[in-house]
Amino acid sequence: MTRHLRVRLEMLLRVRDFGKAHPELFPESLAGFKALTAVISAIEKIESLTTERLTAVRQTRRDQAARRAVILDRMRSIARTSRRVIGPAGAPLRLRMPRKQSDLSVVAEARTHLADAEAYHDQFVSLGLPDGCVTDLRQALDAFEGALADRRLGRGGVMRVESGIHDALTKGADAAQTLDLVVRNRIVDDPGLLAEWERHLRIVEGIRRTKRATTAEATAAPGVTAPASAPEAKPTGEGSTLLKVV
Repeated sequence: MTRHLRVRLEMLLRVRDFGKAHPELFPESLAGFKALTAVISAIEKIESLTTERLTAVRQTRRDQAARRAVILDRMRSIARTSRRVIGPAGAPLRLRMPRKQSDLSVVAEARTHLADAEAYHDQFVSLGLPDGCVTDLRQALDAFEGALADRRLGRGGVMRVESGIHDALTKGADAAQTLDLVVRNRIVDDPGLLAEWERHLRIVEGIRRTKRATTAEATAAPGVTAPASAPEAKPTGEGSTLLKVV
């Protein structure tokens, strides 16, 4: 989850905790009870989707890593043995492991190993490799390519989950706006509690301003200077936005 989404989830969590701490403000007869229920439902949906996303990503990564290790092991055995396999020109094959460790490089080199292992199968077997060495490598290659395909499909699933999280956050924020109206009307005579509520609604995000960006802004309009009352820009800091009813 991005920071942009996480800080909004944190706001919903604070709103939920406020509602649990002050149930007297949200009787079932008022719209605030329904809105608070919607906030809680949105949080549960987000937590469920986040867990689903993490589980799927970790599983596909574990599967890919395991199958990658198998295919590299099969390739190593064939490459090592190929030093004594004699080709048509009378020179040893000397197959090499992929110089680049990218998945596509591993797949491409594995196909080369597979072709040579099939062409010189009898020599590889006479040098101690099992009779099924070609079959083993082919199966390892198929499994690895399958893992890569699963991961590509998994990325589509991640996008679906991210979309679901964003939708739940939007619904939760909309419910929080309704709660804001209800709470303000209920605690209008309690400035301390009102201040606490407003603090819970605040969305805080980090602001980063590089020196280059600040300089660019300063030189964009050389004839314009900032008013004396304008706050001084800081390289880093925290920006906060109060949830507003629209």
